[in-house]
Amino acid sequence: MEIFWKKDSVFDYDEENGILKYHYDAEEVWIQPWGANSLRVRATKMSEFPVENWALSVDVEKIAPEVDIQEGYAVIRNGRISAKITKYGKMTIYNQKGEILLDEYLRNRKDKTVDYCSALDIDAREFKPIIGGDYQLTMRFVSNPNEKIYGMGQYQQPYLNLKGTDLELAQRNSQASVPFAVSSLGYGFLWNNPAVGRVVFGKNITSWEAFSTKALDYWITAGDTPAQIEEAYASVSGTVPMMPDYAMGFWQCKLRYQTQEELLNVAREYKKRNLPISGGYKMKLTIDGISNHESWEKAGIMLPGYDVTAVSEKAKKEPQWVHFGIGNIFRIFIGGIADGLLEQGVMDRGITCVETFDYDVVDKIYEPYDNLGLSVILYGDGTRECKVLGSLAEAIKAQACDTVQWKRLKEIFASPSLQLVSFTITEKGYALQKADGTWFPFVEADIQNGPEKAVGAMAILTAMLYERYKAGKYPLALVSMDNCSQNGAILRKSVLTMAEEWKKAGFVDHDFLAYVSDEKTVAFPWTMIDKITPRPSEKIAEDLEKLGVENMQPVITEKKTYIAPFVNAEKPQYLVIEDHFPNGRPALEKGFGVYMADRETVNLSERMKVTVCLNPVHSATGPLGVALGYDLFAHMLNTDADMMKMARMVAYDEGLPVVPDPKILSPQEFVDELFNDRFPNEYLGDTNLRLAVDVSQMVGIRFGETIKAYVEKYGTASSLTAIPLGIAGWLRYMLAVDDEGKQYELAPDPMNEEIQEQLKDIVVGQPETFKNQLKPILSNKRIFFVDIYTTGLGEKIETMFREMIAGAGAVKATVHKYVSGENCQ
Repeated sequence: MEIFWKKDSVFDYDEENGILKYHYDAEEVWIQPWGANSLRVRATKMSEFPVENWALSVDVEKIAPEVDIQEGYAVIRNGRISAKITKYGKMTIYNQKGEILLDEYLRNRKDKTVDYCSALDIDAREFKPIIGGDYQLTMRFVSNPNEKIYGMGQYQQPYLNLKGTDLELAQRNSQASVPFAVSSLGYGFLWNNPAVGRVVFGKNITSWEAFSTKALDYWITAGDTPAQIEEAYASVSGTVPMMPDYAMGFWQCKLRYQTQEELLNVAREYKKRNLPISGGYKMKLTIDGISNHESWEKAGIMLPGYDVTAVSEKAKKEPQWVHFGIGNIFRIFIGGIADGLLEQGVMDRGITCVETFDYDVVDKIYEPYDNLGLSVILYGDGTRECKVLGSLAEAIKAQACDTVQWKRLKEIFASPSLQLVSFTITEKGYALQKADGTWFPFVEADIQNGPEKAVGAMAILTAMLYERYKAGKYPLALVSMDNCSQNGAILRKSVLTMAEEWKKAGFVDHDFLAYVSDEKTVAFPWTMIDKITPRPSEKIAEDLEKLGVENMQPVITEKKTYIAPFVNAEKPQYLVIEDHFPNGRPALEKGFGVYMADRETVNLSERMKVTVCLNPVHSATGPLGVALGYDLFAHMLNTDADMMKMARMVAYDEGLPVVPDPKILSPQEFVDELFNDRFPNEYLGDTNLRLAVDVSQMVGIRFGETIKAYVEKYGTASSLTAIPLGIAGWLRYMLAVDDEGKQYELAPDPMNEEIQEQLKDIVVGQPETFKNQLKPILSNKRIFFVDIYTTGLGEKIETMFREMIAGAGAVKATVHKYVSGENCQ
């Protein structure tokens, strides 16, 4: 610690740990930053400096001020506020413009050169000793007669502007003294002294008194607006608890009415004018809000049949299930399964929710709603099933730069009780390398920076596994629930790659690599997951708010996540999980739509769904639908016979003949359910643009297995029609010009820029501009897992693509040509 020291007779200054200290005779004064643009001033004549913070109860970040100590004065600055204290002890406080906010009032002869030199002998900070040890304190400031003063709590008086008033600082039956004042000069002042006293806002002097105290203590902040001042005050003293919803509204007291008819007449008038009163209860999706069971039940919304607070606290103390990627599909599907297990009493704690990418989701969707979710199941007949989910126990931002959150995440992974970590982070969440085989920049940085500065999801996960390894090498299951073929193997490869790179860099040892490599200790079960979950509907948000549920509108985060406090989805769901959990597991088999199986069965189920039945239909027709100008997927299939036929060709004609039967689910029945019940459900509101998200990461998975199966069976895949038409349609979609020549914005995809750069010279309406631009894409094994040209489909896709760019209406004509069988050879 470096100390600055200047002396002049018995006066001295020093700066220590960001505090400007002034000492004269028996008095010691401390001035220090206390929150942004704020200072705390304390003074005492006691032998020991008081340590109480009193009303300044909130811990504030330590701020390093600017301190300038000169021969005759010292100045301390903190943002928009500064204080100057002379060697004779007079203090003046300024704003950032150099304007005086407060100037101490004194009349003495310590400094004979100033205009306030006087024989009156009045000190600004006056300590009068009291027998017994305390002081009667008076603090005086020069008063600006044009200043207006507001605040100070509640007094029985008609004055809004308190200038010219004399107020007692004491609590009485009809008086609530809160010694905080807001000045029209641009400052807020808190008399931080819990003592009976008095304040006089005179025209010539403002004086604050404490009749018995050990120290002077006040806090002052500078702000350009009253809102800034109030916010600064709340940041150091604490915020006011939100009044519960049941206490809101306009209350009508029964004591004010003499007869029942009189009361009814008032109620009728309120109804006639559509004015809300307290009987019109608004439901808030919070722990406190769901305590009013009657209102939710009246609205037809089911509430958790278990103690939400208890299951959350249990999860915080002894976490069992952690999930990475806490968006829509997680909340309604995985969170819904956990909710069902809690309802059955076969699980006793909630899920710990971890976000590795879009931290706005925690700030805007989890914290404001006490981690509650609202599930809205949409049936094909238009009916809905609504339920509050209380299974999401804790939401954590996996940010290494946030020391509190990072420490908490480490604690969770070090817990022996943790049994599984599941994931819905999409296919790109596992990717470490670009299409050319080089590291993504953030991955390269993660490799170089090591576990303590991890940013990407795989680096964060590996860093947490390292914490678990150091804590005791506890077993764990890491369960990918993303639509990836052999998703468990993909997750394992990414984790092992990161661990190996960190071992090379010296961040981890060989034993850690052995720990994560041993699937008897760290398992990577494979899964198949299926539930159509569109983005939240604004119409459903409006309907929920009409029922009385507050703040249901969707939000779009800075990272373009479209999310809401509720999630809407279809009822059918399937989750087939390889039953390999080294540290045990919840009773997952009792969850709705959950099947526990061996790896081979999971693999066959996943191939059935991801590579044949559902996802290939979405990926083949969704981007095409955008190019054709269709918004809703279901509406497109229900109204466009060619697109419905193409969808059926992808599944029935080209997929089912080569799909293996997983036995626990019938491929034929699965596809029948899709086309008879699930795909036609327009109430889902699923959009083609959503189906086009990250397609570059999916085309290989969705189509590659079927293509390889045809090559293996027939030596070529040239007999396929709908699948190559879907691939050509995806590339046509990437031109971002629809079938009428109108431009549109592409859905998010990590390869958008790369592919658009490859296609930049192609002009819709000028087929001659298409030459060899598709070859680098269709031959890229990192995209399709196979060189498309070796399968007999490369030239076929090029032909379809060329036809689709012929001009307006060419996309629709090309689809019709190929699905109707015209000139398909």
